[in-house]
Amino acid sequence: MSKVLNLVNPFRKSEMGAEPAEYTLHVGLIAFVCLVATAQLVLAGLQLFWQRLALLIGGSDAGSRGPIS
Repeated sequence: MSKVLNLVNPFRKSEMGAEPAEYTLHVGLIAFVCLVATAQLVLAGLQLFWQRLALLIGGSDAGSRGPIS
């Protein structure tokens, strides 16, 4: 086993810490997830707004029939 480790050790890199590129990928992934979640919340809020507005103006549930009846 020690012979194998002696052969492999020069090819292994030190695991002292994460590389800057690794941190960049993590930050980018977190930013992307936050962006998608925010977009979903905004779209849901807009949909609710337009449905309520259609109810106020039209007096029926216009959102369930779509834009063209």
